[in-house]
Amino acid sequence: LSTPYRTRRGVTLVTHGDVNKLFLLNKTMILWGGEVSICIFYPPKDLITDKLSIISGLRTQWGSRLILTIYSSDDSYPINVLRNRATQQVQTDLFFGIDLDFIPDPLLYTYIMEHYDVILKNSQRAVFAVPAFHYNIQLGNDSHFQFDKYALPLTKE
Repeated sequence: LSTPYRTRRGVTLVTHGDVNKLFLLNKTMILWGGEVSICIFYPPKDLITDKLSIISGLRTQWGSRLILTIYSSDDSYPINVLRNRATQQVQTDLFFGIDLDFIPDPLLYTYIMEHYDVILKNSQRAVFAVPAFHYNIQLGNDSHFQFDKYALPLTKE
């Protein structure tokens, strides 16, 4: 978690991804209760109408919770540019940066908001490390989150 010195209470998930990985965004939006700022890498050679309509549909589906920026370049995947552009769109006090292929814990946003004041107070002096692989056993069958052991890397089974 980082604080970019913004003015609005909240935590924005910041991510980036290739236009061909947009299918991962819906799961992130479902699991994250706040705003999501994403910068999509869209190489000029991939500019086709069906992908543009997918982006338009995502904007319509998620409304103001989704801050979507497109970056097009002939460069190979410019990770720093994408991350920085997505971060520049953040309007909340805090942001949480992950890669698009990471799946946030479905309870993380709620946890952060419940402990918001303490986290904000300590954010000037601390870095919060969030585990890359975590399965919350308490979710059980009542959750919209389905654990799929085959979605984890083989080293994490």
